Amino acid sequence: MTKKELEARNEVKWETYTKKIQIEARVLGDLSMNHIIPVATSYQSSLLKNVERMTAAFPAEKAAALNARNL
Repeated sequence: MTKKELEARNEVKWETYTKKIQIEARVLGDLSMNHIIPVATSYQSSLLKNVERMTAAFPAEKAAALNARNL
């Protein structure tokens, strides 16, 4: 093979690699935006509701102690 042919093959391989990385990055972004973040915010909301319920159910000192222990 000539030097030009090797350079052309190398360029094609780099382009293929770059496209694969771009696809993987898009998939990761889609996965995080559509699956991970909604579940994390839902869980965070659930934790906040638990803290609010503990605060409402117990006197202020007891609720603060329980919340601090569970963090």
